[in-house]
Amino acid sequence: MKVLLARLSNAVAWNAASTIALQGGTFLSALAVANLIGPDRFGQFGLVLGTAQTLAAVLQLSTGIAATKYVSEFRDKDKRLAALALRFCGRVSLVAGTAGMLALLAAASAVATVVLRAPSLVLDILIASPVVLFAVLSGFQLGALAGLEGFKSAARILLMLAPIQIATTSLAAYYFGVSGALAATAMNLGLRSLVCSRLIQIEAERQWIFHDKSNRQLSREIFFTFLLPGSLSGLTAMPALWIGTVELSKSSVGGFEQVAYFNAAFAIRAMLMIFPWVLSSVGLALLSNSLGNEKRAHFRALLFSNLVITFASVILGVSLVTFLGHWILRLYGPNFVVGFPVLQVLMVSFAAEALTLPVLQALISHARMWSIFLLVLLPRDAILVGCALYWVKEHGAVGLGAAHSVAYGCAMLITVLLYRLLRRPPEREAGQDSML
Repeated sequence: MKVLLARLSNAVAWNAASTIALQGGTFLSALAVANLIGPDRFGQFGLVLGTAQTLAAVLQLSTGIAATKYVSEFRDKDKRLAALALRFCGRVSLVAGTAGMLALLAAASAVATVVLRAPSLVLDILIASPVVLFAVLSGFQLGALAGLEGFKSAARILLMLAPIQIATTSLAAYYFGVSGALAATAMNLGLRSLVCSRLIQIEAERQWIFHDKSNRQLSREIFFTFLLPGSLSGLTAMPALWIGTVELSKSSVGGFEQVAYFNAAFAIRAMLMIFPWVLSSVGLALLSNSLGNEKRAHFRALLFSNLVITFASVILGVSLVTFLGHWILRLYGPNFVVGFPVLQVLMVSFAAEALTLPVLQALISHARMWSIFLLVLLPRDAILVGCALYWVKEHGAVGLGAAHSVAYGCAMLITVLLYRLLRRPPEREAGQDSML
């Protein structure tokens, strides 16, 4: 048990450094942009970037999760299958990301004019289109590095990239406004993607994981068990939040300023989610590795430890926002303090999502993606859209925050019930997922 806890602590520490570098760089860059261009234009920046990120989320196809699960599971007992999982998920990510970038380039005018009702944003959408490709690739690459447990090497490189991201985004926003900030964001994502690609190659070679002949059975399992339900999940998850944000931008209670207030509060929520996400990523890798090596006792111990640590992080995060929320929002600019009620409401969704993650990782490690999509994610996103369309018109950003919290609260309850029903899952057959 001591060895297991030491391994968990070491992995969490290095993955925390990686995630802090990623999220911290994004958070500080957003702070700089908000102060340099003001609430209204920051709302435009967030809306355009959110559009590109939403398309990337749709095309992510859960390749990152699949890479983490299968590489972790096979890298000790069958390196050829681990190599296949890396190659297959990488190719799918490259194709999907490229298609998404080209689609956004072709549809930029229609998206700005018809969907966002802001024709002036056409050029900004064109500039942001590479974000789709690089975001899809980064999602897979970070998942692959987690599966290889290459947390230490990833942390060192990403900590070096964070200052570059902050500096370039700030300078671009200062000289070129929204367009410059979007161009710098795309450039930094591209740089990260190149570096992570090289890290995966180095780490795979270190563990003697090399490309081998294709295994159609495993390819089918990855596709039907993870990528297909993952693609369906992508069609609902980020788009649900994006629909609410677009509706908010059209509201009569502030438009782009309301989007800016919500984005600022949501960015703080994302910072609080760093540790739960770190623990989730490490947890999935270690849980899958435990299953692959048939260490059931380790699996249960890891799940319990994740739940306890996550609960403690939720208490700490909510306490920080309660006492320091006004001050943190002021970092975006004096006008952003009025968004504190939005931040307070979002704390409910923060707690719900964080406490759901450890249980979701346990289900994912057993390849329960179809059950998760049909019974957890689809209802959650439907509730989010329904509540947002109803509440945003009257309550603005607070209404969107409330919709988010209700949706994630319901998802937490459903996830706990689902795990209780499946806590002793049968042995998985290739390409199958027991449906409820």
